[in-house]
Amino acid sequence: AVLQGWTEGAVSAEGTAAAAVGGSLLPMYALGIGLLNGGWVAVGIATFAAFMATNAESWIGAVLQGKKGFEWMTNEVVNFLNTVIGATI
Repeated sequence: AVLQGWTEGAVSAEGTAAAAVGGSLLPMYALGIGLLNGGWVAVGIATFAAFMATNAESWIGAVLQGKKGFEWMTNEVVNFLNTVIGATI
C-alpha cells in the first residue's frame, strides 16, 4: 500500500536501508576514534541494536501511537522507548 509521507510507523525499503546504514555510522566513528572497545564485533552489535530499536519504534508508532487509550504515547515517548530498547539490546 502507498502511504502518505510522515505516516506514523510507516516502513519503506529506503527507510529500512537508511536505518541500517545510519545505525552503523556512529559505532564506526566511535571505533575509529578509539571510544569503542571490541573492534568490528562491537560495531556489529551496536548496529544490530540500533536497527532493532528503529524497527521497534516503527511498530510502536504504527500500533499504539495516536490510538484511543494511548493518547499519552506521544512522539517523545516513542523516541524514549527507542532509546531504551536500543540500550537494552
